[in-house]
Amino acid sequence: MVYLKRFMLLIIIVLIGVFTVQNQVYLGQKVELVFIKSHGTLILGIWLIIAFLVGALLFLIIDLPRTLALKRRVRRNSQEIARLQYEVNRLQAASSGAPQPPPPQPDLEKRLGL
Repeated sequence: MVYLKRFMLLIIIVLIGVFTVQNQVYLGQKVELVFIKSHGTLILGIWLIIAFLVGALLFLIIDLPRTLALKRRVRRNSQEIARLQYEVNRLQAASSGAPQPPPPQPDLEKRLGL
């Protein structure tokens, strides 16, 4: 899924580049932007590409905390499912008289991402 998103972003950047090249008459005009004491002069099309990339980067930065929170929630829910599945198996084994399986050992390296 991550590669699909990156591929789509690349396609959008290429399409904006093609748009810029095909419309050089209008987008090829030199534009000077002044921010505080810094000056920059580029063609309008390049400014548009830079603006798009900055907007995409800002979105990623804003979306990052929510994404990380969702990943944490999925991990906790997966651990809870594993714990409940163990409990179900233990209760089923106890009711049938079969020996009980040992409790699952938490994989510390996996949890720490090592």
